[in-house]
Amino acid sequence: MRDSFAERGRERPQSKREYLEAFDREWALIHDGRGSEAGLKRVGSPERKPVCEDVALKSLRHGLFLVADGMGSSHGWLASREAARSAYEVLGEDLDKGIDNLKQEAAGDRQKLLEQVNVLVASRMAAAIVQAESRLKALSARLVGEPAKTTLSMAKLIEVSVRGEPSLRRLVFANVGDSRIYVQLGGGRLRQISRDDSLLQWHVDRGELTPAQAREIDQAENPLELPQQLRAYAAQRGGITNTVGNGRAVDDLSVSYIDLQPGDRLLIVSDGVSDQLLESE
Repeated sequence: MRDSFAERGRERPQSKREYLEAFDREWALIHDGRGSEAGLKRVGSPERKPVCEDVALKSLRHGLFLVADGMGSSHGWLASREAARSAYEVLGEDLDKGIDNLKQEAAGDRQKLLEQVNVLVASRMAAAIVQAESRLKALSARLVGEPAKTTLSMAKLIEVSVRGEPSLRRLVFANVGDSRIYVQLGGGRLRQISRDDSLLQWHVDRGELTPAQAREIDQAENPLELPQQLRAYAAQRGGITNTVGNGRAVDDLSVSYIDLQPGDRLLIVSDGVSDQLLESE
């Protein structure tokens, strides 16, 4: 039976309240986890924001996991929901059917199948970004204020089983912005596998910082305790260089994969978590 979320989502309620209520009802049908909670208006205040700008998806049925963190006080809540909606529509049931077709055509050649799966999923992840950007561009043209933008971290888990060979679980993932994807392999430490679209990473790419220095800045509890030559970069550690909604997110999109074993864990978080907790925590 085809998912009905995509079809029902075509008709957008007119008011913000109606949109949020409809989205929450629809999302509850496909999300195997708790709903997102609105963050605090400011540090130390018990008062929360009126709307949560983050959207998370854990779809065990489709092996699809994502976090979208809306940006800006005006329309971030809308950007994250439309990006997450686009990702689900493109990377859910339709992609599963495409993968099943590849499995049938592989004729027992696991290596060929894995290569074809990588190409297919990467192309669909790019297509999800393009679809999300198209929607956000159309919406932003009718909105007052800054354009609707969001981060988007997404991962697709595919199980590949070929007769005579052990089953393999491949996680294909991509990231736009500064939300992050981590894995815990074999009960070890969490390890970030996504690449930040951040000003710190930009400085690394230019050779101005080493990856170790960028990580030291990122994980510093007190930037004033950093070595003198690194303090100037600390103020930029929250800056990002790419978002869904800027019209060029797919240009710099990098899709990667990692093979997992039973018991390995996946964690996807927005900067609301990674900025507040050290990796050691």
